[in-house]
Amino acid sequence: MEEYLLNKEYSLVLEILDYLSIEGEKGIKISSLAEKVKVSRNTLINILNDFQGDCVLNGWLEDVVLMIEHSSIVGHFQPSFHLNRIYKYYLEKSLGFRILEHLLYENFETIPFMADEFDVSVATLSRKLNELRELLKTYKITLNLKNKNVLIGKESQIRFFYFNLYWQVFEVGDWEFPEVDESEIDNRIKILEKATSYFDGVVMMKFKIMLAISKIRLLRGHFIDSEKEEFMIDEHPMVPYEVFKETFYFSLMNVSSTLEMEHRFHYFAFCSINSFTIEESQYPNWLMKSAKVGFCPYTIEWIRVFTDYFNVQLTPLEYNYLLVNLYYYHKFSEKFAGGAIHFGRGGQADIFSCEHSEDYNKYVGFLSQLMGSGQYQFYDLWQNNPRLTQEYCLLVKTILKNHQPIVKLLIYSKVSKIKKQDIQDMIRSRLSVNVQFVETIAEHPSAIISDFPVNTRYITSCPVFQFRPFQREEDWINLQTFLINLIENS
Repeated sequence: MEEYLLNKEYSLVLEILDYLSIEGEKGIKISSLAEKVKVSRNTLINILNDFQGDCVLNGWLEDVVLMIEHSSIVGHFQPSFHLNRIYKYYLEKSLGFRILEHLLYENFETIPFMADEFDVSVATLSRKLNELRELLKTYKITLNLKNKNVLIGKESQIRFFYFNLYWQVFEVGDWEFPEVDESEIDNRIKILEKATSYFDGVVMMKFKIMLAISKIRLLRGHFIDSEKEEFMIDEHPMVPYEVFKETFYFSLMNVSSTLEMEHRFHYFAFCSINSFTIEESQYPNWLMKSAKVGFCPYTIEWIRVFTDYFNVQLTPLEYNYLLVNLYYYHKFSEKFAGGAIHFGRGGQADIFSCEHSEDYNKYVGFLSQLMGSGQYQFYDLWQNNPRLTQEYCLLVKTILKNHQPIVKLLIYSKVSKIKKQDIQDMIRSRLSVNVQFVETIAEHPSAIISDFPVNTRYITSCPVFQFRPFQREEDWINLQTFLINLIENS
């Protein structure tokens, strides 16, 4: 979205800062940076000087310091400072954003009238409107300047587009919607939290924006059309639909005659906004219920291709994490065109980091195999939501970063069955390794742990670790080292 909205000079500033944040304290040569962003050295220096002036104007000097020494430049960023603040400032100054904000609140008059409104030439405004027309096309919205209501398309798509637009600039404490009472929405969210014991700060911030956009559209007579749209999704694991509907009824009752459709739309959006962490992905009752009604078949196929391509055996928690997130991503991507609901500038920065990481070729290889797996739905979903593959990359990155391979262990003990169980319990409690115990060599263990000598002449398929029948502390230290080396070598 930002490539259509940002003025070119502002877009270059953000791209430069992205590169500097990745390079960190080691910095980068000015000539190399100029080559990366495709400008001359002198243009780069001028852009940086202008940015330093913006830092003074906005009080960013304590958070962002650019050190230019000889032929290199180093960017120092305070850990608490997020590039989203800079992005917000430049986006709100850009002509594209100002036009779209105007169209949310006002009817279109004429191009000369709007050119005067924004103090630009008719040619500049016409050029920007053509760029915005291309952006809106990706959301299946037509910009028709012959109508006073120039945005033509499904109401859900128009709201979703504006949600994405305002999520780009949202900042806590800076409410962008003067027509909407933020405190009223906050009170409703508190009621929901009390009724369900569920609260996710990021989800609620996103949902507040969606509600505000809906209220503004509804006040201007734009409703969800029940003949054209249907919103069905399995219930959120912690927020039942009936509780949700009762909570937000008063937010819409004064402006909509199609309450049921509005509630279904908002509930679908609320569920889609959720993005679960690995730790939060433990909802067995909900997973079992959803499995009965049928997960999207390509969600299961996605996990199959992932485990085959990266040769990993997922833990139950990792599997749930992928299943829950992919389920919502895919349901969302079936319904909404144009882009993922999880990305503001922060998400874009994550993607930039992904694309310039050493593992990026792995992500590309996985995505290529996924698209060619014979399940054409992936290509269709990607066509509808071009950001979906970037969602995929972040899921893969999270799993590979935190994944601890499962080590299959076969325990041999000459002492007793009780001793064998004792060894298993000690391994689980003392060693920071993800283990699964097997009973026979036919189950292909990763290693054999034995308290007596094992004739390795007959067991060539896996390594053997031997320790004393009655273990000492050094045995457990040696076993931990053995298993860590085993994981690294595999």
